[in-house]
Amino acid sequence: MSSNGTLTVTAVDAATPAAGQLHRGDVIIGVNGRLIPQWEDPRVPLGYAIAAAQNKASDGRMTLQLGRDGKIVTAEINLPVTGGYAENWPAECPTSKAIADAAVNYVIAHGDDTFWRDLFLLGCGDAN
Repeated sequence: MSSNGTLTVTAVDAATPAAGQLHRGDVIIGVNGRLIPQWEDPRVPLGYAIAAAQNKASDGRMTLQLGRDGKIVTAEINLPVTGGYAENWPAECPTSKAIADAAVNYVIAHGDDTFWRDLFLLGCGDAN
């Protein structure tokens, strides 16, 4: 996130649902038809939209409004349906565990070999 509160895409991993939909330099300005006001931290509505999209009712679909090359465009991202969070999340929540496991696997596969990577893995309890 930049200092002015905007979310700018800096990279898109080819193995993610965003591949082919988001481009480097895109600025996320809205989600599911709602533009994000400049005063609002865009990570909050984006997080809620991701969680909502991963419920069976949304069938994994999330729509982003993007600033791209001076125009506003729409991108549909198809996320895996996880069934939502357990009432006591993140404790004993299958969805939370799946997210944490995916983050650990990504960092192991793509992370650099620094103290921060090691600290992250130790904090997750998976320092292999």
